[in-house]
Amino acid sequence: MFVTDPNDGSLTITPKGVTSGRTAAPGGSVSKDPSNTAFGYYPFALMTSGLYNSAFGMSSSYFITTGNANASFGIASLRSNTIGNYNTALGSYALFNSVGKSKNTAIGYYSMYYANDNAGAADGNNTAIGNESLRGSTTPANNTGTQNTAIGNQTLFSITSGTNNNAIGNQALYSNTTGDKNTAIGAASLVSNTTGNYNIALGQEAMYLNTTGWSNTALGFKSLYNNLANDRSTAIGFEAMFNANNTATKISTYNTAIGTSALRGSATPANNTGVRNTAIGDEALYSISSGTNNNAIGNQALYSNTTGDKNTAIGATSLVSNTTGNYNIALGQEAMYLNTTGWSNTALGFKSLYNNVANDRSTAIGFEAMFNANNTATKISTYNTAIGTSALRGSATPANNTGIRNTAIGDEAMLSNTTGSENSAIGNQTLYSNTTGNFNSANGTRSMTFNTTGSQNTAVGYKSLHTNVDGAKNTAVGESALFFNTSGERNTAIGQNVLPNNNLGNYNVGLGAEALYSNTTGWSNTALGFKSLYNNVANDRSTAIGFEAMFNANNTTTKISTYNTAIGTSALRGSSTPANNTGVRNTAIGDEALYSISSGTNNNAIGNQALYSNTTGDKNTAIGAASLVSNTTGNYNIALGQESMYSNTTGWSNTALGFKSLYNNVANDRSTAIGFEAMFNANNTATKISTYNTAIGTSALRGSVTPASNTGQFNTAIGDEALMGNSSGNSNTAVGRTALTANTSGQYNVAMGHDALALNTVGIDNTAIGYQALNGNVGGYRSTAIGRLAMQLMNAGSTTITGNTALGNEALRGSVTYANNTGLNNTAIGHQALMVVSTGGNNTSLGSLAGSTLTTGSDNIIIGANAQPASITGSGQIQMGIDAATITSARVRVAWTVTSDRRYKENIQNIPLGLDFIKQLHPVTYHRIGNQNKDIELGLIAQELEETLIKSGVKDLGIIHKDDKGFYSVRYNDLLAPMIKAMQEQQVMIEKLQSENSALKSENKSFESRLASIESLILKNDTKKALVGEDK
Repeated sequence: MFVTDPNDGSLTITPKGVTSGRTAAPGGSVSKDPSNTAFGYYPFALMTSGLYNSAFGMSSSYFITTGNANASFGIASLRSNTIGNYNTALGSYALFNSVGKSKNTAIGYYSMYYANDNAGAADGNNTAIGNESLRGSTTPANNTGTQNTAIGNQTLFSITSGTNNNAIGNQALYSNTTGDKNTAIGAASLVSNTTGNYNIALGQEAMYLNTTGWSNTALGFKSLYNNLANDRSTAIGFEAMFNANNTATKISTYNTAIGTSALRGSATPANNTGVRNTAIGDEALYSISSGTNNNAIGNQALYSNTTGDKNTAIGATSLVSNTTGNYNIALGQEAMYLNTTGWSNTALGFKSLYNNVANDRSTAIGFEAMFNANNTATKISTYNTAIGTSALRGSATPANNTGIRNTAIGDEAMLSNTTGSENSAIGNQTLYSNTTGNFNSANGTRSMTFNTTGSQNTAVGYKSLHTNVDGAKNTAVGESALFFNTSGERNTAIGQNVLPNNNLGNYNVGLGAEALYSNTTGWSNTALGFKSLYNNVANDRSTAIGFEAMFNANNTTTKISTYNTAIGTSALRGSSTPANNTGVRNTAIGDEALYSISSGTNNNAIGNQALYSNTTGDKNTAIGAASLVSNTTGNYNIALGQESMYSNTTGWSNTALGFKSLYNNVANDRSTAIGFEAMFNANNTATKISTYNTAIGTSALRGSVTPASNTGQFNTAIGDEALMGNSSGNSNTAVGRTALTANTSGQYNVAMGHDALALNTVGIDNTAIGYQALNGNVGGYRSTAIGRLAMQLMNAGSTTITGNTALGNEALRGSVTYANNTGLNNTAIGHQALMVVSTGGNNTSLGSLAGSTLTTGSDNIIIGANAQPASITGSGQIQMGIDAATITSARVRVAWTVTSDRRYKENIQNIPLGLDFIKQLHPVTYHRIGNQNKDIELGLIAQELEETLIKSGVKDLGIIHKDDKGFYSVRYNDLLAPMIKAMQEQQVMIEKLQSENSALKSENKSFESRLASIESLILKNDTKKALVGEDK
């Protein structure tokens, strides 16, 4: 047991009177619990119930009463603690003021001296190791910080409420008061920090001036030295980010610096406002001030950058000269070495874009790619891209290199370019020699290698456009395509060895291996397909599409503008002697179409083997497989449909549209056949006939099955099987299905309508229009039938001139017994007019159903809808209208003239009827039944007239007529004679009366003369009497 002498303070060790686990303290009470251990003057002076405590030193744990598990070593260590638990104090006055705090560790003189003196304080969990470490505010109540660790002299010296801080090193975090979660390792690291949080400083004087800055990390001697209030900076390395902004204005910089003096900044720290910069490497971003979002990795990368933004430099001295340039990326040692103000450039590779000073928007990837980029201070937005060793290296005089919008990918691609712009080169030595050429695209090893000034070319494939020098607007895709082209322009070659020999030819298009293989000077040719236009040398304006299409094109050096077009395997292949193939303006579409052509011109063939055999024939058109397949020298033919005009060899000016139409024709000219097998059996002899035949419809004008018999000319057949059997018949016209279908030698017939004149074989000069019009006619002549079933049942045996005319449906249709229909010279106009006439002739009917009941009667005239003669077998009848109800008026512009010649009359007698007869007539007014008008008519009643005639003793006069139905009619003009007779009789009477009247007038005049004399005498006498009276 250790006992202190109260007289002189000396220590004595003695076992006398000691009980295990107990302490003795002179002048104070002794704990009764054996778990406590004390050593020194008055330790545990006020202990009551505390357990597991240890105290060594004068007044150590002096005031403890109930605290547990505390350990204190040194004078007055943990002196004020009363109830605090689990504290450790090692050193004089360590944890001196702590009263109720628990779980603190203080090692060193005055360490945690001013610990919180609040009896109810929470657990501290603080650790302080070092002289005056975690000393705290002189007002202990303010020191509430917890979970802090301080190791070193005066570390966290000023702490108050700050928590979770770690300080290691002399005066590390010395000034920190309320700052939380900071870590400082190194002498004077974060020495000025007061309220800043979340900072890490590792290295002597790291973040030396930081006071309020948050979330910064500094590793290295004097790293982030001048930073005062900025947040979120990371500096690793000797004096990394040394001159960080030292103003009190807070900036979240997000800057990262790794390396000696990386992101050191301007010597005037207040100017260093740049944010989001990353520098990795010695002196990377050394001169930065306000530049933002820069990334520099490598020794002195972006060394001179001050205000430039958003640059990335990776590699030693990459972008080393950059000052204000923005948006640049440099990857590789000395990449963009001289760049100062250039913007938006990308360089990847050793010394890539090395000489660039001010140019913008260049991309260089590869060893010394774009090495000699323009080095003047004049800004140019180049939009150049170079990928590959020395790609777009440029002239050795960088100032001359002003080309823009170029893309070079591949070793030495566009190596020599100076002012050439908007070129694309992909592949080893592509556009190698280009200097001033513009708008070129080269893709493939050594494509366009020798091009210097040629512009607007496109080359894709090994050595494509290889020797081109100044040729422009060419496109070559495929190995050796346009290989020898030098000055040829506007050519397109796609495929292996396409147009390889072309040198001066322009405007050519070749697609397919060896297409236009032999072409040298030919212009404006198009070849698509293996070896298409293979032999062509100098010909212009040919188009060949398909395997070996136009293979044997003319191979002479004489220029011909052919205007030929071939589409299909071996189409327009030509004679095996290419020099003979001089034909122009031919078009062949289909396998082997126009296969044999030599000098033939203006031919069009569409379909497999169409015009296959044609050699010299001109101006033919064949559409359909094997159409005009046999034609050799025939001209001006048109064949549309498979095997149409199949056999034609020398025939001219024929037109055939339809499967096998004009199939057998060999030499005939000027035939037109449209429809399935139309004119199929056309004459097949070698004798030329100009037929002028036209057939439209399936099997129209098909002809005899013996083609040589078919010599008919000037025929027109429109409709399925129209004129199908015609052989020698001429000048017939048939329109409608099976119209004139049976005709063989009949001529000058016109049939229009289904089955019109269908049975006619030898009949001539007939016209039939309408369904089955004149259907039954076989050999009859000169009949005209217009209308459905008009003259349908014509006598099949007739071989004479009929002279019949029928216009209207079923007009003159005839008896159902064909043989009875022998009537001639009939005219029927109107629906079913004269419909059943058989043997009757010279009849004329006009109107629907006019004379439709007449059968054998002749010389009748019937006018009016449904007008019928009085007798269906009678002759010489004239009928207008059907009855009194249908005709309401009859008008003519002149008076009727009726024949009255004596030579027409016999039995001439004076009529007995006169004035007495006329006086008996009963004229009336009436409205005719059926007349929709309100007209009032004047006339007689036929029945009354008949009675009057009978009374007058006259019979058998034609004035009254009664038809087969019993209806009366009156021949009003017959009344004129009795009226004249009556007027004559009346005139005799008038003359007699006039004579008597004249005698009476003479007598009257005599009386008047005598009366006048008497009146004169009386007047005189009266005058005298008056005068005598006056005298008186």
